[in-house]
Amino acid sequence: MVAQNIEDRLDDIFVILKDFLDGRTQECSFTTDSLKPLKIFIDSRNLAKEILGNRTAFKKHFRALRYGYVGDRRGLNGIRDIHENDGRLYKLAANLLCTQRGSNVTMCYDLNPETVRPIKVVAHDPSSRRLYGIIDTLQSKVVLVGIGRYK
Repeated sequence: MVAQNIEDRLDDIFVILKDFLDGRTQECSFTTDSLKPLKIFIDSRNLAKEILGNRTAFKKHFRALRYGYVGDRRGLNGIRDIHENDGRLYKLAANLLCTQRGSNVTMCYDLNPETVRPIKVVAHDPSSRRLYGIIDTLQSKVVLVGIGRYK
């Protein structure tokens, strides 16, 4: 059986989000089809609601997940590290690791505190809107926790 790429799975991903939002599932997750597959979790119903409320805009972000974790490489779509020059987005994501919510996310998704780092999902979105969260690079897990902008 040939694995479907993320483009073919977009509708299924939105169904997963809707089921989570409607309480039919306790966990909202899916796996990417990138070179090194990642387990992607959506952490909150509020985030799922915001994504479903603007599916067209967020399709680009989910398409970008097919590139997987690209780390520091600039100019690439995908899951990228967040840096201080990312402004407000940096504050949101980096501060997450220092808060009770960050501790709860790390514990809930069984992430290794030694190998987590803040990330953003980069897509060609003219509004500069980015999904952000944390990645456990050792376990190949990504937890998306919010939407932010650079400014």
